[in-house]
Amino acid sequence: MSQSQKEALEVCLFKLTEDTEKQAFMEANGELDQWLKAQDGFMFRCLSEKEDGTWIDIIHWASKEAANKAGDGFMETFKDSDFMRAIDPDTVNMNHAQVEVAYPAG
Repeated sequence: MSQSQKEALEVCLFKLTEDTEKQAFMEANGELDQWLKAQDGFMFRCLSEKEDGTWIDIIHWASKEAANKAGDGFMETFKDSDFMRAIDPDTVNMNHAQVEVAYPAG
């Protein structure tokens, strides 16, 4: 499989702004989830919160190219959204990596 055909993970760690309630952030995720489902190459998303308030957002893409293309569209679509206003920009750590090995359940 060529490098361009390998699946990719997008992993983003961040914290919410001090004035953002968890419930409001979860509600703001609805629009993002719908947008992601419409993106070419989107496979799944997993959003979790650590005990220290750090959020881990993992998105599985069909390729790194699909992840990059969606990333460009994301910034344009969500730059002034409730979702983005909820995140403390100084805490964001975003990474993309190609999947080398994945094992399905069962």
